[in-house]
Amino acid sequence: GQDEVDLIGLAAGRIALAVDRAQAYQAEQSARMRLELLARTSDVLGESLDFHAALGDLVHLIVPHLADWCAVDVIEANGSHSISVAHSDPAKVELARELVRRYPPDPDDAVGASVLRRGGSDVDAGVPAAFVERAARDDEHRAILRGLGMRSVIVVPLTARGRTHGT
Repeated sequence: GQDEVDLIGLAAGRIALAVDRAQAYQAEQSARMRLELLARTSDVLGESLDFHAALGDLVHLIVPHLADWCAVDVIEANGSHSISVAHSDPAKVELARELVRRYPPDPDDAVGASVLRRGGSDVDAGVPAAFVERAARDDEHRAILRGLGMRSVIVVPLTARGRTHGT
């Protein structure tokens, strides 16, 4: 009857308000987390003049808040090399380190090199098998990439004063 319809309508309205409050609370918590992370990032970068140490600390700070794993590669006079690697899954930390140890950054690599050349970011929201195939240098490299279980990839240039220093 109409009484039941009205009651269900009232309940639905209360549920909608609860959902709206929960979403607002989540948005506030997310914004607070981003601000806290930004403040901690500033602290980490201001603690040391040794950029290798600062970037290493930064990598460990952002994982797992912004990424499952992260590697920072820097271009220096003697070529590119990884400064730091971190992974949120302790079982995969060594796999991530093995990736950067055995397959150091290659400036001619089709996946990361375009970021260095263009200075813009590459974002792949979904990592299809074709991405792994395109990025893999050989079968062992392919196995490591698959083992890391990437779901998305972001390659961001480290740029200061008009010069890209790495990714």
